[in-house]
Amino acid sequence: MRTRLLPSVFVFGAACRALDPSTTPIATDRPGLLFASSVVPRGVVQLELGAPAAQLDRKRADEFRLVQLAVQARYGWSETLELRVGGAPYGDLRNESAAGVSRERGAADLELGVKYALAPTTSVLASARVPSGGALGSDDAAFSLFGIAESALDERRSLKGLVGWTGGEVGAEWVDTATLGLLLNEVFHPRFSGYVSAVAYPVFGSDSTPAYAGVGLAYLLSSDVQLDCSADVGLNDDALDALVTAGISLRW
Repeated sequence: MRTRLLPSVFVFGAACRALDPSTTPIATDRPGLLFASSVVPRGVVQLELGAPAAQLDRKRADEFRLVQLAVQARYGWSETLELRVGGAPYGDLRNESAAGVSRERGAADLELGVKYALAPTTSVLASARVPSGGALGSDDAAFSLFGIAESALDERRSLKGLVGWTGGEVGAEWVDTATLGLLLNEVFHPRFSGYVSAVAYPVFGSDSTPAYAGVGLAYLLSSDVQLDCSADVGLNDDALDALVTAGISLRW
């Protein structure tokens, strides 16, 4: 068993290039349910992949499982503005109930957006979901607006807050949903950090408020490459049981 592990350890160690002291390490929207408080530097392309990103839920006799390849591309248009495009080009949705098992595979909707930096650690993000016509897409557009701010508590810890709104048609009815989130991040090592978070999604005009508690870890292979993983668990019956993901982010 030990000799089998040696090649993997060697390759992983070779990939861990020294962090560049002349540049700020990559800052990503991954992992978790919040977003980075900063924008991508001017002229920089950043690709963030969740491979996979899974949603799991079991209510009474029904079981729901959605596994997707999540993709987010970000480009620094200027020092304060980034352009964004994201989505899930492939997903596998499985529903199991007393009536039987159904399964669908395909693409989800496309999301186009911009993020504008009001300050180095404060930004606003606006996006629109464009119906893709894919098997896992929707028939209607949706729109979102978020404000994100982060503040250092000490040399290792920072606190991030997010307030947002999403509006769109669900069936024949327009639904407005708020987003309220807090995240406490700690840097354990120049390469290694982790966080705990809490996020709620109150639905306007309804008693429904899905809420989640999450944890996540991020590791820098280099100043431009990050590995991550996270898990969020539903805190009430309105929420899914779990959201889990692992991924990689790169910039150039």
